[in-house]
Amino acid sequence: MLNFMHFNALVFILAIKHVQSLAVPDFPADVGSSSMPLPLEFTIGSTIGLKKRAVTEKFQNVNDISYNLDLYLGSNKQKSSVIIDTGSSDLWVPASTYDYTTSDSAKDTGNPFSIEYADGTAVNGEFYTDKLALGSNGSFISQFQFAAAVAKGPGVLGIADRRQESTQETYDNLPWALKKAGLIPKASYSLYLSEDHGSGVIIFGGIDNQKYEGDLVKYGIVQDMDLLALNVQSVAADGQKFDENNAYILDSGTSLALVSEGMMEVISGALNVDMDGFVSCEQPKDKYIAFDFGKNTVKVPYSDSIYSNGDGTCSVAFSASQELFILGDVFLRHAYVYYDLTDHTISLAQVKHSLVSNVTAA
Repeated sequence: MLNFMHFNALVFILAIKHVQSLAVPDFPADVGSSSMPLPLEFTIGSTIGLKKRAVTEKFQNVNDISYNLDLYLGSNKQKSSVIIDTGSSDLWVPASTYDYTTSDSAKDTGNPFSIEYADGTAVNGEFYTDKLALGSNGSFISQFQFAAAVAKGPGVLGIADRRQESTQETYDNLPWALKKAGLIPKASYSLYLSEDHGSGVIIFGGIDNQKYEGDLVKYGIVQDMDLLALNVQSVAADGQKFDENNAYILDSGTSLALVSEGMMEVISGALNVDMDGFVSCEQPKDKYIAFDFGKNTVKVPYSDSIYSNGDGTCSVAFSASQELFILGDVFLRHAYVYYDLTDHTISLAQVKHSLVSNVTAA
């Protein structure tokens, strides 16, 4: 079990082409023309394992973090809590939270659903199409494809590109469906987490220009992986540098990080990790692990590169891997990231924690 950061609530912002009230009683009509943000509230829960799975309904001061959003499915708005995941592409909800027979707008596709995550967790179910509302009074998409699965805990809202979908033929997952419906200008979104780890923002179709330092540098997504990955050129810490040149998935659905053995040596040396993976819980905030992407660098402080085990000991938030390399939330908390699925690019910069916002359509 991995212990990690504590969050209270996140704010979800959807950059859309229509200003709508937050108190619309029923499914609203489709869109207008100007891009404006629509805020929705998140809840935060705990997870078990490398890949985020089981989550409590409300925030508790325990274990890993996950970014949870309440969705409403069907003509009767059946509520499902889901984890936002940039490492997968399908929306699935527990079958216990969605009954297609009670929705007048539901269609059973008859197609099976099956997915396996990085931690070995497998989920199986069946695909449906139905109305999807972003929040109980938010914008909706008619005939959105998703799966109802036999599984406990919350579902998963995969927002990676369509190439990662668990189907033989691709379909419009949430970013693409929002674009197709005219709600956002591009199939894209940006992620931001606040300084106190208690709040954050996801903006579909937009960027908050007050939430990053320097330039938001654009990179092409690694094309041969079918994943939202960028090449990390090198990593440096405590005067040591390792020339990496490996593709790393930027995955909000993973709490920690899987890195190469060479990168792990640099990080372990800087943090003085012992043979059992334990590290001092007292780490400086003014020393950094620097990830060089070629045209800019994102720095993660030593103090945020560890997690508490809950028993007075701490462990490093990175683990060595020989195959799959992932930069999860331990990295994403210090980066402002804009995923552009339309143009197949990812832009990133060092995060700037600010109470000021300047959201623009992207």
